[in-house]
Amino acid sequence: MTNYLLGLGAFAVAGLFFFGRKPKAPAEKTYPVYTRDTTSGLTGVEKYLKEQEAASATGVTKYLERQTESEEVAEAAAPATGVAKYLDKKEEESATGVEKYLRNLG
Repeated sequence: MTNYLLGLGAFAVAGLFFFGRKPKAPAEKTYPVYTRDTTSGLTGVEKYLKEQEAASATGVTKYLERQTESEEVAEAAAPATGVAKYLDKKEEESATGVEKYLRNLG
C-alpha cells in the first residue's frame, strides 16, 4: 500500500511542477506602420502600372521611336534637293493660266 501512496505522491509532485508554472507573458508585438507616399500623387497601383509600361518597351520599340524623332528633325531641317526644285519648277510650267492666276491671287 505504501508503494501506491509513493507513486501517487510522485505524480502529484510532477503535476505541480509541470502545471503549476505560470505562463510567460507574451511579448508585445510590433506591427509595421505603412504610410501613403503622397509626394508623387500616385497610388501604389498607378506607380506599378507606370513601371510596367516603362519595362514593357522593347529594344525595337525604343529604336523605332528614335527613328521617327530623327526623321521629323531631318525633314524640318533638310534643304530642298535639286530634284525637289526641279519638280516644283516642272509643276509651275505645266500649270494652266487659271492655276497660276489662283496661286498668285492668294
